[in-house]
Amino acid sequence: MCVTAIFSCAALRCQPFLHSLGFILLWVSFPVFGIITPSIAAQFEMASSIPENANEPFPCTPEPTGFGLPGFQPGTSRSSIEQMVGSPTDIQSGYWGNTTAYIYNLVPNEVSLGFLFDNASDRLRQTEASFAISVDPDTILSTLNSMLGCQLNTSVRKGFEQVWTRQRAAYSFSLPSLEGTIEWEGNTRVYIGIWQDDFH
Repeated sequence: MCVTAIFSCAALRCQPFLHSLGFILLWVSFPVFGIITPSIAAQFEMASSIPENANEPFPCTPEPTGFGLPGFQPGTSRSSIEQMVGSPTDIQSGYWGNTTAYIYNLVPNEVSLGFLFDNASDRLRQTEASFAISVDPDTILSTLNSMLGCQLNTSVRKGFEQVWTRQRAAYSFSLPSLEGTIEWEGNTRVYIGIWQDDFH
């Protein structure tokens, strides 16, 4: 059974690459696994309910426009991502064969992004994001929609809300050509991972 956002889970066929690399992020004073994992001793905080307007359609484009928090769908070129968000905080060999992992500490203490690129095609195979509980859930959903290539539907939105409000610890899903998971990392961060369905 998968109980944290950074895990090895054969049942879900997912192994978030940042977990496997064991990064030490800039704002963390000790080695951790995953994009961002807060101290186990961090104070427990309850998430607020998602605003009512979260049920309204989210503006979405195939690639981020520079507004809001960027979300990149699998298949995006490495150069497009670098043009939008610049040089990564860290670069490592990916967990999966012939891949490279890019990590961005986008908003210190609040938002981190992770990308796993295929070295042969330079295309994104897996995209990850980690959000602090202080980030507005409407903003997270908008980023998730971009990560999904504008495929956010009622089921995925409801799954996110159930995780966000702690009705469940994790939610996994499948969409045309994509699979994903939404999970709590500890008590104060939500992790989202999206990958091409033929990747793992």
